[in-house]
Amino acid sequence: MAFLVVTFVNSGFGFQAANQAAAAAAAGANDAIMQLNRNKDFASVGYTVPVNGASATVTVSQNTPADGQVTIISEAGVSQRKRKIQAIMSVSSSTGQVDMLSWRQLTL
Repeated sequence: MAFLVVTFVNSGFGFQAANQAAAAAAAGANDAIMQLNRNKDFASVGYTVPVNGASATVTVSQNTPADGQVTIISEAGVSQRKRKIQAIMSVSSSTGQVDMLSWRQLTL
């Protein structure tokens, strides 16, 4: 019986950690979108966004996968549970308008 209780508690903590990691990764991607809205030429090989005791590592690549598009990758981990988000944005070179083309969670 004790084994079942410990397993149940551990799985609950794992689920909570996975959700916190997903939220941190999403916050990192949203931060990059905000940076793009402020500066259409924003790019980074990696910066950190602190999020409620966790952190997301964010990369922003201009002109990938195509010209006028930006790829954002945000990865976060909490208690060995990792989540990674990819957002593809379209950025107008003339107006600077930023539009989301896709948002998805990547497998690690």
